[in-house]
Amino acid sequence: MKRSLVFATAAMGAVLASYIPARASVILFTNPNPVAGCAGGANCSSIVDFGGLGFGAYPRVLTLHDRPTQVGGVGVDANGNVVTTGDAIATGNNKSSSPTFGELGYTSGSQLAIGYNSSQTGNTGISLNDLRVDIYNVSNTLVQSFSLDSPIQFSAADLALQQGNGQGLFIFKLDAAQATILNNILIAAGNTASLFHIGMFADMGCVGTVSATCQPSNGGIDSFLLGFRDNLVINPVDVNPVPLPAAVWMFLGGIGTVSLMLRRNKRRREAAMA
Repeated sequence: MKRSLVFATAAMGAVLASYIPARASVILFTNPNPVAGCAGGANCSSIVDFGGLGFGAYPRVLTLHDRPTQVGGVGVDANGNVVTTGDAIATGNNKSSSPTFGELGYTSGSQLAIGYNSSQTGNTGISLNDLRVDIYNVSNTLVQSFSLDSPIQFSAADLALQQGNGQGLFIFKLDAAQATILNNILIAAGNTASLFHIGMFADMGCVGTVSATCQPSNGGIDSFLLGFRDNLVINPVDVNPVPLPAAVWMFLGGIGTVSLMLRRNKRRREAAMA
């Protein structure tokens, strides 16, 4: 009886553990062609310049109020309604939202990309203490979270390279191991994966003496976007694979025909000798 209870308890623990979101790695993307003026630092190397095209087509998932510290998030409730917490600006006017994988066109974890746009003024940087992406399944249950491993300090020089709203974004992605975890979640979900919602949480700024590790948020709202599946800098996929020349297909077809003839002749010889 006791042994059965132990096994039952262990099994229940394993089931519950599978539903507990784990802390995992959201990392800065490395642009193979850094923007002009970047000295090669990890932060500025993550900027992707959208130029005159802007990035207005990508949904702003989380927008935080202009305060010395900005802490807030967006997600969905049990009924699938978008909800905001803390300093997140409420839904409307493309400020905070919780899009689905289908709406973003995501089919794999490697496609997920987060863009950060800062409106800082006063020649200061900003402390990004935490950035988290939350994944909600078709039942609107939180099933996985991915977060920064450690805070990131964006300097005033980093922010200046964004060239203003609509130009450049700091891009974050999942590391390879976490992209695989998300892939497995989507594969297990099958046809319902496109209905999964994505939420987000950020903790920015600080209170106290300004230093290399304490840079308050000020001068404007800060926004985080999702999307970029179709941006070949961020997701360099071969959308139009080069077809094999017709001559190659003819050659392969000829080999197949010759092989068939040889096998047929062999069977005829064997039948004649029988």
